[in-house]
Amino acid sequence: MLSVPTSLGFERIAHLIPTLLDRNPRLRVDLRFEDRAVDLLEDGVDIAIRAGRLPPDSPFVVARQLASFARVVCASPKLLARCGRIDAVAKLSKLPCVVHGAPPTVWEFQTPEGPESVVVDGRFRTNNLLAVRDAAAAAIGIAWLPSWLAEAGLRARRLKIVLPAAKLSPVVVYGLFHAQARSAIAVRSVLDYFSTELRASLGK
Repeated sequence: MLSVPTSLGFERIAHLIPTLLDRNPRLRVDLRFEDRAVDLLEDGVDIAIRAGRLPPDSPFVVARQLASFARVVCASPKLLARCGRIDAVAKLSKLPCVVHGAPPTVWEFQTPEGPESVVVDGRFRTNNLLAVRDAAAAAIGIAWLPSWLAEAGLRARRLKIVLPAAKLSPVVVYGLFHAQARSAIAVRSVLDYFSTELRASLGK
């Protein structure tokens, strides 16, 4: 069983499965979309792909870095026309934001002047990045998005980058598997494939 995050899974992983199966005729894939933490043994998961913080150290779980991706802060031109010029990180605290995850929400930037952080809030909060993208494009608020999820909206000018000189830290994508499977050829083959494809797809 392969467990993947919902947004990353739909946008960047699901379409990779046919080629994976073609290259490995004896491989069977049970693909599950979920954003919760999984217990590899209890949930019967062979590989879990997750993005974000490195999971807690465990003698039973091996984490292999597969790829990483940049994040951009963006908003719709319509919203930016209402908000006026945004020329400082601190201004984000007084503007409507689309918030991803549980509160409190702190965005931490590296700017030309050094690190800066700001607490943001807004009328819409969700745990799904696809919903964040759509809400940002609908002028509900300013949002951070993975660069790979924002690129179509930026090209179509439905979104515009805010504070381009202020950078959020990149997000690392990990493949998690049980330590007992460390030497399993199938696990290694699947992770090698995803590492190659995701590095190309996510821009890192």
